[in-house]
Amino acid sequence: MKKLLIMLFTLVTAVVGFAEDTVKPDNLISLDTVTVTANKTKEDMQKIPDSVSVLTSVDISDRSINNTEDIFERIPNMHFTKMGQTGSSDQIASIRGITSFMTGGSVFGFYIDDVYQPLYDINFSDVERIEVLRGPQGTLYGRNTEAGVINIITKEPKNTWSADINTSYGSFNTKSLFVAGNGAIIRDKLFLRLTGKYSSSDGYFENDADRSDDVDKSKSFDGKLSLKYKPTSDLTIDFKSGYQEYDANYAEFALYDSVMDGDMKVNVDDPGDMSNNTYNSSLKIDYGMGKVRFTSITSAVRADTSNDNDLDFTQYKLMKLETSKDSKIFSQEFRLNSEDNSPLKWRTGAYLYSSEEKQNIDMSMFTYNVVSSQYGKTEKSSAALFGQMDYKIGKFVLTAGLRYENEHQEFDYEWSGGAMVGYTPVKGSAEEDFTALLPKAALMYNINDNSQSYISIAKGFKSGGFNISSEPGKSYDSEYTWNYEVGIKNKLAGGKLVVNAAAFYIDWSDMQVEQPSYPDYIIDNAAEATSKGLELEARFLPAAWLNLYGSFGYVDAEFDDYTLNGVDYSGKKITNSPDTTYSLGGVLRFMDHWFVNAEINGTGKIYYNAANSKEQTSYEIINAKVGYETERFDVYVWVDNLLDQAYATRAFEMSGNWYGRSGNPLTVGANVNLRF
Repeated sequence: MKKLLIMLFTLVTAVVGFAEDTVKPDNLISLDTVTVTANKTKEDMQKIPDSVSVLTSVDISDRSINNTEDIFERIPNMHFTKMGQTGSSDQIASIRGITSFMTGGSVFGFYIDDVYQPLYDINFSDVERIEVLRGPQGTLYGRNTEAGVINIITKEPKNTWSADINTSYGSFNTKSLFVAGNGAIIRDKLFLRLTGKYSSSDGYFENDADRSDDVDKSKSFDGKLSLKYKPTSDLTIDFKSGYQEYDANYAEFALYDSVMDGDMKVNVDDPGDMSNNTYNSSLKIDYGMGKVRFTSITSAVRADTSNDNDLDFTQYKLMKLETSKDSKIFSQEFRLNSEDNSPLKWRTGAYLYSSEEKQNIDMSMFTYNVVSSQYGKTEKSSAALFGQMDYKIGKFVLTAGLRYENEHQEFDYEWSGGAMVGYTPVKGSAEEDFTALLPKAALMYNINDNSQSYISIAKGFKSGGFNISSEPGKSYDSEYTWNYEVGIKNKLAGGKLVVNAAAFYIDWSDMQVEQPSYPDYIIDNAAEATSKGLELEARFLPAAWLNLYGSFGYVDAEFDDYTLNGVDYSGKKITNSPDTTYSLGGVLRFMDHWFVNAEINGTGKIYYNAANSKEQTSYEIINAKVGYETERFDVYVWVDNLLDQAYATRAFEMSGNWYGRSGNPLTVGANVNLRF
């Protein structure tokens, strides 16, 4: 496979070099250059030897990207396993076949304005740009970025005083109101931006037990304060503080066959509850010192979450599961970046991280009048040193990076109650150290000014941890991935067409596997795996009034060596990872004010268990949006899931039955945007 990647790298480089010479340029229009900061320095995304996808503020608005799930639907080889209402602490995601579980660390880093977020199933507002890097990002980001990184960059305060009001209303009494205010307190020196967004919905599901049609009703609030201070042209100080509050019922699981029939019904005696309160604060200091730039980022995050749900998924009062997780995170990064125009560009720094997480799992079994409680507290502290450089030699650019990271974990646990049903009371503590050395190397070849090819190798890791739900206190080791990749990036047809492609091969060792017996589970280093695939993204601007876009991803991720309960699953596909993903659409603006967007997002076959005996076949979701745009206001009408496609966002087995969660049905609505 590695030889095949090198051959493909050589072949595609030659083909594009020929194709560029045959294209007649048209200088009247072209796609804008997109500058990103994902590699912790400002760069043209086409000049980075990584698979990078960018959604600009225009894309976010045109394509109605409002939450994390919307990102995953539009980026190749990414899949989000939706567990419940937005804001839930239950999170599963897959990138290039590398998949997380309900417990353990994330497989990708999720950052908002350079601040790591422990929860990534959130709503978005006031976003300037979304940057998605696929493949290990361990050198610059460290732990739990073995599959990639998502960077959310919010809008900055500016000199001019202005205000925005956006409101929407849609099916199932779904409504939202967003308000933003911006301006200079001291012109050219001190700037302020305040935003707030409130959303609510009656939800899509009906409860057969009491005939209520708001069994999954929800509401949320997102607010943010941004202050920017520029005392001199070389010094910028940014302070940001945000608050997110989500509250919803949590009763969305039904028998799998019912889900696939599109019934949108549940049958529960308790609608459950889900809440999430997250606080973020950060201080960023950026100081230019001639040929070197110094950056300091200090951040604190607190997230308090709880999920309560009817565990038997019936109208009878049999079982209930109540979970809560409270997290406190502090991080500090110091960084130095080169600022001159020499062939050598570099960045180096140090990173400190500490966290405390308290988790409670209470299961009520009403038939036995038993409540079993599982409690765990994990304290983590880590430190890292990192550096990366890019050196230009003629038409080649060599990238090399290295990060050393050490993490110490202390775990206290206690089980109580439940002895009657086999949950033996136990109490104890444990501690472990996890270290990693994470190299990266890449070689980019500038075929010409508009086409670049690259080949890269990078190591990623997800740190180990401790079990709480089964065999409490038992530790599991870190897992590691080696990612081998070749790619090519092209700006063709006089800048009107951008086509980027990549092929990758991932070797996955010491794989952490969640071995379930729902609702219990244990994580163990039980498997070896590989993942290989292709990715293609394209944008085409044939005319100033028409913007076409598309992406396609293919991944073949399977266990190489995995045995569970005496059954050999080697050669089986990895769960919750579709084999294909694609997105295709376009934006049409005509007659000065009119707007049309239509797109189709496809998801391939997904397996839900290691035996590959339960699967969901491929499905497509079609969305459309029509509007009238002016300088001061916009009006849109939209429809999501136009064909009312029935599909599951989650499936699992319990007590011999398969259950699932329905995806969103056909919905329609309208938006009004005002600018002052």
